[in-house]
Amino acid sequence: MTRSIILMCVLCVTGWSVFGQTSEWKGVIRDSLSRLPVANVTIQAGKKTTVSRTISDPHGNYSIRIGTAPASIRYSAEGYRTAIVNAAGPDDPRLNVYLMPIYDSLQSVTVFSNKRRYTNRDNPAVELIRQVIAHKETNDMGGYANAHYQEYEKLVMYLDKVPHWLSESNTLRRYHFLFENTDTAKVEGKRLTPFYIEENLSDKFLKNPPKTINTIPLGQKKVDYGEFIDTKGISVMFNRVYENINIYDNRISLFSRDFLSPIADMAPTFYKYYIRDTVMENGEQWVTLAFMPRNQFDLLFTGTLYVSLDGSYGVRRVTLEINKNINLGLVRGLDVTQEFQKDSARRYHLSSSDVVADFGITQNGSGMFGEKLVTVQRFHADTAVTDERYIAHPLRALPDAPIQPDSFWAAHRPLELTPTETRVYKNVDSLVNMRSYKSTVNIITLITQGYEVIGPIEIGPIPSFLTYNPVEGVKPRFGFRTSTHFSTRYYFEGYTAYGLKDHDLKYFGRVTYALNNKSVYTYPLHFLQIGYRHDTNIPGLGDEYVDENILYAIRKGANDRYLYNRIFRIDYLREFGDHFSYSAGIKMRTQTPSGSLHFVKTGLLPDTVLNLGTTELGVRLRWAPHEQFYQSKINRSYVVTKYPVFSFTYVQGLKGIFGGDYQYELFDANVFKRFYLPPIGYTEISIDAGYLVGKVPWPLLIIHSGNQSFALSRRGFNLMNYLEFVSDHYVSASFDHFFKGFIFNRIPLLRRLKWQEVIGARVLLGGVRSENLPSSNSQFQFPTTSGQPTTFALGSEPYIEGSAGIAHIFKVFRIDLVKRFTYLNNPGVSKWGFRFGFNLSF
Repeated sequence: MTRSIILMCVLCVTGWSVFGQTSEWKGVIRDSLSRLPVANVTIQAGKKTTVSRTISDPHGNYSIRIGTAPASIRYSAEGYRTAIVNAAGPDDPRLNVYLMPIYDSLQSVTVFSNKRRYTNRDNPAVELIRQVIAHKETNDMGGYANAHYQEYEKLVMYLDKVPHWLSESNTLRRYHFLFENTDTAKVEGKRLTPFYIEENLSDKFLKNPPKTINTIPLGQKKVDYGEFIDTKGISVMFNRVYENINIYDNRISLFSRDFLSPIADMAPTFYKYYIRDTVMENGEQWVTLAFMPRNQFDLLFTGTLYVSLDGSYGVRRVTLEINKNINLGLVRGLDVTQEFQKDSARRYHLSSSDVVADFGITQNGSGMFGEKLVTVQRFHADTAVTDERYIAHPLRALPDAPIQPDSFWAAHRPLELTPTETRVYKNVDSLVNMRSYKSTVNIITLITQGYEVIGPIEIGPIPSFLTYNPVEGVKPRFGFRTSTHFSTRYYFEGYTAYGLKDHDLKYFGRVTYALNNKSVYTYPLHFLQIGYRHDTNIPGLGDEYVDENILYAIRKGANDRYLYNRIFRIDYLREFGDHFSYSAGIKMRTQTPSGSLHFVKTGLLPDTVLNLGTTELGVRLRWAPHEQFYQSKINRSYVVTKYPVFSFTYVQGLKGIFGGDYQYELFDANVFKRFYLPPIGYTEISIDAGYLVGKVPWPLLIIHSGNQSFALSRRGFNLMNYLEFVSDHYVSASFDHFFKGFIFNRIPLLRRLKWQEVIGARVLLGGVRSENLPSSNSQFQFPTTSGQPTTFALGSEPYIEGSAGIAHIFKVFRIDLVKRFTYLNNPGVSKWGFRFGFNLSF
């Protein structure tokens, strides 16, 4: 402690001594012709060991500490003549420097401007970029009638700043060899530990018009963490983050967002451009064109374009970066470098792309670092097309890339792996073969999924072992499922539970049999499933909904209207490689009301019905083109993309068969789509529509999903009570727009917090035909509470609610303020409410 105090005192004294002898000199650096600010200028003052250095900011401002006056200051920047200024002191006007650009012959490009403020008018840089934009169609792949090339991809993910408690843990000492494989040369000042590597080689066949690309996988090699981790799903997620970049596209997708390209059609409206230099290379002349956002807080790039002056205005090289002011959530940094090569037709095609990104919850703490390298080889264009491989089939599933041996990669890999990358393969192989690895993964499974692994049986989920609701009271529950160690063709799951208040035993059991000689977890699924369930549920939340843990007991308002269900069902599901699937099944269900819920028929003498039986045949079609997901056991975590998802369901109710009391038909359709709207984020829209044919009591009507919990519902109605509205025909739409910091970035305090703003709305139109209303003879009365109606049919007025929220609070939390606009006189409703969510995303 004493030594630390002495050291601090020495530092303080030394610091005051230095600052006592220096002063801060400030100025602005501008282009001598355009009078525009020049960024990244190196400013240097002093001699030998007393040199002071700094660089100018994006607005040309700089400040430097100098000890004595007068002083000689040197200004240097790429594309400008070096300037040396002898300034008398901190207030010398000569500190505002005008640098002379170095221009060689630019052929048709003329440089002139006397504007003090940046403008597109009469700006040679903007005139040049407009030529690049005008020639995009020719220079992009769309300019080729056909092309064939080979593409190599390498994706490597690293841990950045592995915590000492993890890397030096005695508990994990047997795995220390993983942390000892570090790369200190990849990024200056970083010590990176690789944990994932993937390589892919494929043939690409392009044909125009229309532009279609057919991919033929040739080989794949990647680390495999064994059956416990879906390595294919990890690959999908990482490659989704590191999507291939085409500079000629108007929008560039990165981190689940769309950035406006610096050569997009509307780019001059959002970017500033500066001619920095001309470059002569192999007898060809290029213009170095720097660009930056007009607003440094928009989702735009900063970087440099190297543009050809041979009349094609093709891009020879491009670098892209993001600045620290952009709110990208978990993304701390991005660097992209792409090179283009001229072919025999004198067009420039992509030859290499290097995308590097840095992720973390805090700016300087532990995080994740990744690099995706793409190399194009053996490029041939505009040749005679006789090969059917040029014909792409958008809906046809791509065959899995064959896993190739090391000899294959030694012959086809364009660049050798680094020693660190090579060791990743060996280290993971060693890890998976360790006996202790299985036990460690079991612990991770328990923490992340709530299941304890005991041989071929998994016990859980642990959080659901104790639940509560007003009807059943405290409800202990015990569940299990089998793993692939039990069978790769059969999958068993089930649970038993007991309500301490209703003294009723609940249970569930289901067996699944794979019909495609694969595990029931493996995509594409193809199985037959048989199950039986006796349990409770809240009407409108699905007849198989079961509370997952005791936290769901925290709800507002009355919540004692439950159904006891006995459900036997047989289901058949088949998925295809193009992400189209269909399912068919039969379901026999008996519903018994409980709590304050009763089935009472209308009439001169109301009649209480003890239970309601139905038998249903159902078919469901689903198509999700280019869908991506991570498979965790039997569950999937979907990666939302720009492609829509369609589904259609048809249900036929059968009367007099297996206890069915009613004849009816139900049609239901849904479409979900995400729209990217750079630079203002993206919008998600979901539209549902349903129609029920037949005369049925209210339990068989469409019960709209309410939410009396404090958790945010992304698809339900957050201020609608349970069982508040029923319909036999309806249309609903949900809208959510994620600004991703577009507004908050312009507010200084909120900008530092890196919060992200969200708005949303839910609209529901529907109704109940007269034959299905309680006024119709022998229909069920709508539920009441203390004699007061609490369930309604929608009228001519739609149900509407809107929300405004803040996401990425501490990078993971979200809170929404929700307002209800219609049906405010219904009993027990709230006009306003808060809903909370958890989401770890970019």
